[in-house]
Amino acid sequence: MRGFIALVSGGKDSIFSIMECVAHEYKLEAVVNLSPTPEGSHPVEIDSYMYQSVASEGVRLIAEALQVPLYQFPISGKPYCQSLQYEESADDEVEDLFQALSKVKADFPSVHFISSGAILSDYQRIRVEHVASRLRLQPIAFLWQVPTDNLIRAMLAASLDAVIVKIASFGLEPRRHLGAHLSDVVLNLRDLSQPPWSLNICGEGGEYESFTLDCPLFRRRIQIRSPPRVVCHSEDESYPVAYLHLTRLELEDKPAESVRTSTADILSIEGVDPFSEEPKLLRPFMSPIDRLRELRHQLTLEIRNDRTRCQLNSQCVPLSNPRTNVPTSKVESKFQTFGNGEFWVTTICVGIEKPVNSGDLKVLGSLTKQVTQVAISELQSQLGHANLQTDCIIHNLAVLNQSLSSEVFTAFNEAYVDEFGLPWETATRDGGEPRSYPRIFPPTRACVSVNRLLGPGGQCFENSTSVAVSLTAVVHPSPSNQPAALTGLCRGLHVRSLSHWAPANIGPYSQALSFTRLGSSTELERVEDTTEWTFYSGQIGLIPETMTLPQFDSSCAEDAGDEDCQWNRSLRTQCLLVIRHCHRTLKAMSSAVWSDLAVGICYGTSSSALRCARQTFHDAVCDLWYDSHASEEKPTIPFPKENCLVQCLCESHIAWLIVSDLPKQASVEWQLVTRSPSCLQVDGPPVRYDSYDALTGSGASLIFCPVDYMPRHCYLNVIPIMGILNQSDAAVGLYL
Repeated sequence: MRGFIALVSGGKDSIFSIMECVAHEYKLEAVVNLSPTPEGSHPVEIDSYMYQSVASEGVRLIAEALQVPLYQFPISGKPYCQSLQYEESADDEVEDLFQALSKVKADFPSVHFISSGAILSDYQRIRVEHVASRLRLQPIAFLWQVPTDNLIRAMLAASLDAVIVKIASFGLEPRRHLGAHLSDVVLNLRDLSQPPWSLNICGEGGEYESFTLDCPLFRRRIQIRSPPRVVCHSEDESYPVAYLHLTRLELEDKPAESVRTSTADILSIEGVDPFSEEPKLLRPFMSPIDRLRELRHQLTLEIRNDRTRCQLNSQCVPLSNPRTNVPTSKVESKFQTFGNGEFWVTTICVGIEKPVNSGDLKVLGSLTKQVTQVAISELQSQLGHANLQTDCIIHNLAVLNQSLSSEVFTAFNEAYVDEFGLPWETATRDGGEPRSYPRIFPPTRACVSVNRLLGPGGQCFENSTSVAVSLTAVVHPSPSNQPAALTGLCRGLHVRSLSHWAPANIGPYSQALSFTRLGSSTELERVEDTTEWTFYSGQIGLIPETMTLPQFDSSCAEDAGDEDCQWNRSLRTQCLLVIRHCHRTLKAMSSAVWSDLAVGICYGTSSSALRCARQTFHDAVCDLWYDSHASEEKPTIPFPKENCLVQCLCESHIAWLIVSDLPKQASVEWQLVTRSPSCLQVDGPPVRYDSYDALTGSGASLIFCPVDYMPRHCYLNVIPIMGILNQSDAAVGLYL
């Protein structure tokens, strides 16, 4: 089993997160707590967005109940960096966590995982991930983005017993709620979470904090032996703030049958649903394979519920010529532009090397790293001619001509992270100290493989005779007196924790980056107020809890004795997973979710993979989200604004491309771009299929073209692929 260290505050969230980790076959090695230094015999309660300090006097007993070592450290720093994105700051309270985990890691050098109870707080998650990344630890946050109603139901069904030890919200009363068991007041909390009130039922808005007395992992339960001391910070009748000082806590024995410490034991737990009017059993924990069995049903419910909540208020804005608003003297000839000149696209930058021994994977990996460095150097040179740096890059499309085996992909990432990683991840190429530029986000990225790669001048490089890597970048050129894109100009999504939500970013890329463009009153631009473009990294169908592709064997009744059936089921599951990942990342960036889709690219390793991906997309997005099946003759997408009806998006907004290989040997990869306000209806569809010659003269932002049909005299913004679904003699152009 994989060992992990748990950050614990004593509250319900961090303890339930430990239970989730055990359910996923992790072994708890130690718990870590940070708390303020007591003043005399009295603990101190501090107001911190990062740490829960109330009831820290009881954390020692939690460690004893779990029978693991406790590492407890004082909080000496202050929250100097209060922006959402954390930048390393001396004497900040986050650096206390770094020092604490450094010491614990030294005692447990074989442990590589750290868990936290983060649910909705980006502020806390980002800081834990920042520290974990610097220490080469993989963060785990299995509670991340779990709907809070479902989460508190699961906690109580799992026999987690917690008491409220602090209140700070309208509707909560010291006499009624302080010291109350969560199970006794959960229905009242649910009422307060409904309109017209807005309390978060799990206390994620700081409404209350808790202390855990018992859970199935505890060998003994904690008892409060004497009445706690009540400390009032504010006696305001509407918004009282008060907390408990737990003066006397003891451990007591509990029935052996109530102790559940193994993965199988945790997964077998069933409890009564506290919200059910009639007794109803609930399984609070599920294995990844059990979650996959319910994937299609749960995805349908999720999309329908989100569509109901979504206000489809996007307005279709006709786009002007993207080149009219930027003087040609300001745009280098090697760049294409789009988004009213807001973004530039570089030409392909290629590194090429003849293989010494194509059958030697180590040699192949070494060559891949070398040619990636060459491609990056070419990209830097191209940007340098325009007085730009790589911090202006917001998206990279990487194409390799070798299969993306672990050796090749690892070597590619080693070279890539050196230039595009975060400050503590990057290093000079001679192994020196990390670079010290203030990058906050890495760029988004998509990565694919084709057997033949396009080089400068249009020549093709076969994977049997050469090793080649190409990079094409989307750039947000910044004036010299403004921050660059990756150093604070953008809004980003960069979740690095393992969770149930979506795959963690374990590589040097962000899930999404958004850029808001101030509108103009000129008639030429014809845009209102602001326009936000969001670029998403490629998503593949990984199981987020394990970061592996779904695999099914003959033990599954549906697949018994049929390898084709097993492959088809794996493919269908990948297609469902990747649509769910896209849906959730879209939702994290905008409440409009799919309504602001500008263009999508679906890469598949075969025609059958693309057909499955297309059907899954149509069912989930065109049918479920837009109700395109409402009209049998001409399916349309309804918007409340006039003249905002468009047809099914499968042809007009998605490019279906065949490639040779994808990361982790996935069958399908999705790459999305959104624009808000919505531009689903413009002068023409953003995806157009035509001959190569017609597209190269049309001003498309990007062109994907099968190498067989591509003349060798032009390579501007042309990405080589193996083929296009249902378009044997065409290239595909993206008009952004």
